[in-house]
Amino acid sequence: MHYRRIYPSADLRNLVCFFWEFEGMYTGGESYQHGLTASINPKLAFQYSGLMHIEQDNVRLPLFKSGFQCQTRAHL
Repeated sequence: MHYRRIYPSADLRNLVCFFWEFEGMYTGGESYQHGLTASINPKLAFQYSGLMHIEQDNVRLPLFKSGFQCQTRAHL
């Protein structure tokens, strides 16, 4: 697993806190659980391989390939 935080140039600092990338090598049979914490900051999220899923009510659903994540109030 690789996690890296990238800070924006001076021109973007008043709009963007940071960029981050998360990368891991997982096979189709492996499972990785990524927990999210509550955040007041909105996020733009992109996944380039399109293989991530979310499990909700014991149903596995594909995770969006790109999108906007809003503010959250709870740990997921």
